[in-house]
Amino acid sequence: MPFVNVRNLFKSYGNSGKYVLNDVSFEINENEFVCVLGHSGCGKSTLLNLLAGFIKPDKGEISVDGQFVSKPSEQRGVVFQDHGLFPWYNILDNVAFGPKALKNKDAYRISKRLIKMVGLEGYEKVYPSSLSGGMAQRVGIARALATNPQLLLMDEPLGALDAMTREKMRIEILRIVTFKIKLHIYETLTCTSDYYDYRWLISHF
Repeated sequence: MPFVNVRNLFKSYGNSGKYVLNDVSFEINENEFVCVLGHSGCGKSTLLNLLAGFIKPDKGEISVDGQFVSKPSEQRGVVFQDHGLFPWYNILDNVAFGPKALKNKDAYRISKRLIKMVGLEGYEKVYPSSLSGGMAQRVGIARALATNPQLLLMDEPLGALDAMTREKMRIEILRIVTFKIKLHIYETLTCTSDYYDYRWLISHF
C-alpha cells in the first residue's frame, strides 16, 4: 500500500470555474524523495497545502499512511517558501513550538538537537530578523522536523535565496533529508519552479 495516495484531486478558487488542479492522481511509497516541477501558478503550492491539510479539495481524496487528510497534523511537516518563522520567538522557541503544542516535555531538548543538526548551534537565542535567508530556511527545516513527522513537505524551499546561498542550501537539504530518511522517519515531497534545483536534488538523492 502506498504511503501517500492521491486520487482524482480537483481544486479551484473563487467562482472562475477553472481548476488549478484537474483530476490529479499519484502515489508515493515509503522513503521516497519526490520533486514536483512546474511553472509559477500551475498549482504546486496548492498541492502541498492540500497534502498538509491546510485547505480542502473540491473533489477527490488524499490519504497518508492509510488515514484520510482532512486537517493539519503533526505527522506532516511543512517547510514554507519564505520560512514562516515567528518573529517574536527566538530560534529555540521557534523550533520548540510544535513539540510544546503537543505537550512534549522534551520540547527544548528536541529543539536544541535539531538546531545543532542544521548547523546553527549557538544561535538558540537569536531572533529571525538577525538571520540570513539561508540560516532562516535551515531553522524552518528544523521546525518542520521537530514533531518527528512521517511526511516532509517543502514548498520551493530555495526560491527566495540568492544564487550562492541556494547552492549551499541544496547541499544542506540533501544532507538533512538523507540523514533522516536513513532512520526511516518520513517521505519527502518538494515543489519547485526552478529546473536546476529540480535536476540537482533529484540527481543527488
